[in-house]
Amino acid sequence: MQHRFNFFLITPFFLFLNASHTNALSFKHKHAHGPIFPLSISALDSSVHLKDFTRANLDNFWLYPWFKYAYRDYNPAQPTVDSLATLKDHITMVVFGGSWCGDTRDLLPKFYKTVETAQIPTYKVTLIGVDRHKHSHDGRSRKYRIKRVPTFILFYDGKEIGRVVETVNHSIGSDMLNVYHKAGY
Repeated sequence: MQHRFNFFLITPFFLFLNASHTNALSFKHKHAHGPIFPLSISALDSSVHLKDFTRANLDNFWLYPWFKYAYRDYNPAQPTVDSLATLKDHITMVVFGGSWCGDTRDLLPKFYKTVETAQIPTYKVTLIGVDRHKHSHDGRSRKYRIKRVPTFILFYDGKEIGRVVETVNHSIGSDMLNVYHKAGY
């Protein structure tokens, strides 16, 4: 209990320090070597990590503490994984999410566990971070007309065939598979 108490005493000091120095890390600026105080920033994250919201960085516990255990503890259904694996040569996916979003925190680890178990190559999945206004740093959120997150946009041979948006009916894997099946694949 004492450690928690000390953390909450120290965090406001670091936030004040960050906000009062324009050359130091602030909520809109990032130090060249990464966040100086990642716990205080992750807790209040809205747009700090948009460019850093990548699959490789999701494994960074200090930036995204919610990802590791949810990924580890999720076990996708094997028939779903096997069916997605048969499509892997033809499919690509674009995923929009926010590290601040509860639905993203719930579904993104399950999504990655499913596609990685199906051995879909990482280059076939593009992850794009958005802020609370659903804007990405590069404008792709406007191009794809993102209104809610997470949004999983599914492609077959380069053509968009459907989306899974914000929630799922059964699981992320089975809902993705249903989109592919409805499109005739």
